[in-house]
Amino acid sequence: MATNSAQVPAGSHVQAGTRQAHLVYRSRFTFLVNSEETGGRSCTMEVVSPPGDGAQPHTHDDADEQFYVLEGTVTFRVGAATYHASTGDVIFIPRGTEHSFTAGATPVKMLATFTPGGIERDFIAAGAPIYD
Repeated sequence: MATNSAQVPAGSHVQAGTRQAHLVYRSRFTFLVNSEETGGRSCTMEVVSPPGDGAQPHTHDDADEQFYVLEGTVTFRVGAATYHASTGDVIFIPRGTEHSFTAGATPVKMLATFTPGGIERDFIAAGAPIYD
């Protein structure tokens, strides 16, 4: 099947430290790859949540979500399941599935990828830019 190359970027490179971070609730979100850069296919963000904090139960009806734990520990509730994840673990959450997460005793740093992309706009609208 052919794709329309005008709608799909040829690729992109994001240099470390070049993306704006936002405070969304109490977590730091850095939008690493946005949906414009992937032709809407996905977006990826770094999420850093302080100890005991995270996301309340919610669903994403229009996107699958995947977390990769870079540092720390975190407890996920995905549907009826509970997962205790740590560095190197991956959690996949199908669209329409209620989920939440809570950081452990230290901050948790994760990569969150959504397919398709676009949801990063909602996080940006809900947060505020962080200027270090």
